[in-house]
Amino acid sequence: MTFQILKTDKAMKLLSLLIGAASFMYFVGPEVLNPLSLGWMLSGDPAQHLLGWLTFKETPLLQLPFGMNYNYGSEVSSSIVYTDSIPLVAMLLKPFAKLTDINFQYAGLWLFICFTLQSYFSFRLMLRLTDNKTYSLLFGALLSFAPIMLFRTQNHLSLCSHFLLVASLYLLISQASNAKWITLLCVSVLVHAYLLAMVFPVYICYLAYCLHAGDKLARQIVKLLVALAFLVFFMWFSGYFVVSNGLGIGGYGVFRMDLLAMFNPGQDYMSHLIKPNNNQLTNLEGFNYFGFGAIISAFIACYAYFSNRELFNTSIDKYKAFVLIVVLLIYVFSVSNTVSILGYTIIDIRIPRIVHKVLDVFRANGRFFWIVYYALFSLIFYVIYKVSKFKSIPVLAVALLIQFVDVSGYRHYLDIKHINNITSSKNYSDIPENIEYTKISKIEMIPPADFAGKNNEILYWGVKKNLPVNYGYLTRFDGKKVAEQQIEINNLLKNKNLEAGSLYLIGKSAVSMLSSCGKETVTCVDTKFGKAMYLN
Repeated sequence: MTFQILKTDKAMKLLSLLIGAASFMYFVGPEVLNPLSLGWMLSGDPAQHLLGWLTFKETPLLQLPFGMNYNYGSEVSSSIVYTDSIPLVAMLLKPFAKLTDINFQYAGLWLFICFTLQSYFSFRLMLRLTDNKTYSLLFGALLSFAPIMLFRTQNHLSLCSHFLLVASLYLLISQASNAKWITLLCVSVLVHAYLLAMVFPVYICYLAYCLHAGDKLARQIVKLLVALAFLVFFMWFSGYFVVSNGLGIGGYGVFRMDLLAMFNPGQDYMSHLIKPNNNQLTNLEGFNYFGFGAIISAFIACYAYFSNRELFNTSIDKYKAFVLIVVLLIYVFSVSNTVSILGYTIIDIRIPRIVHKVLDVFRANGRFFWIVYYALFSLIFYVIYKVSKFKSIPVLAVALLIQFVDVSGYRHYLDIKHINNITSSKNYSDIPENIEYTKISKIEMIPPADFAGKNNEILYWGVKKNLPVNYGYLTRFDGKKVAEQQIEINNLLKNKNLEAGSLYLIGKSAVSMLSSCGKETVTCVDTKFGKAMYLN
């Protein structure tokens, strides 16, 4: 009786969520769930995400676009979108954050959600394919710590939202309604633009399927236009369009996927069983390691398929051909015009500059393989199940065990990284207090380039005093605004006309400004960032 209760749909769905939660607890740990724990984020890209949120929550509640974030960069600022601060959560929490002066983070909770929903949607996906709950639970467990998701937990926290990709595959094979697709698309665009760019081709495949099934073309066009209307609205509302002169900042082909990326763990901490083999690769944006358990399963699936081809419908109709073309295009885009094997470039195709500029909008093209990655995982374990329902469960269970052993060392690496971040962030609490803040309305680095490596700490200073800062790292920035800011700085250095309310941090290339320190109208003080000055 108890076993039958556990086999009910609700119980199995809950169990899939618990499996995801268990993966989170092992690979990330409960410490990050404390909203008051900020130190683990105050380094690298997570610092950008955190500071983007902490500055955004102090912006006016009534502003349009709602996602604008003047405090982060002031004259060169853009929006919460371009600090990768998970706009969906930031905008939902902002009204409540106005009720307290406490600085808090939500990234830890979001990671927990990512792990649990990754397991849940993976379970639902395989259940739809096989109608076997036990097998589907094991599949959900396998994907709950997919290497490509784990790898992002160290830096790109919003890009851990791989459950959106798995959910898109689930909606596709479930023939879900357009309303569900629009919901998924809108959530994706409010989490990260790259995730939208991966989910959208799957949505196009859904429309193609509807057309193939006999639905009218006009109806599919209307569906698409409605979806685009919702997307454009939420993109405007969150602040995508505040940047108009810097969406393509270069990098397409540099941040590519290697042809054998599925077999390369990239770093020692990503595999106990396979040695990294990067050679000439200068970055790991194209990291797409399958994991040793999945690699073995892929070979088993290939053997099973070719030994039992009569079990599969191998005919190619127009819809299947369309899907294959979409998959191929995504794969080609992720590999790019610079093709490499084990890090060694074997083909480098020159493409027109104007085309390259368009492709640079999604310069980290190696990430695009993620949607293919999850489709391949689903195909591998569907084939294994189709060939032998009886043997499939032990095969997947063994693959799960091998996969866990292979990537289990990542937890130790992440723990050390978080400890180091917490240690280095202790300096952030040392806020200069020898300044009359009643006279200050913003902090300006003169010039920002002289404070490289210190700008996050200065931004945190601005957060503590609720002051805008004239620079912050943005994933995309408006080149025109940056040029205008540089002109203003040059004029300031030339004329030394200080602006009331500005606290100027003087960099090594702006020491000529210090000649004004002898004036009665100017106050100059020492800070841990160097000399600072402001009008009395």
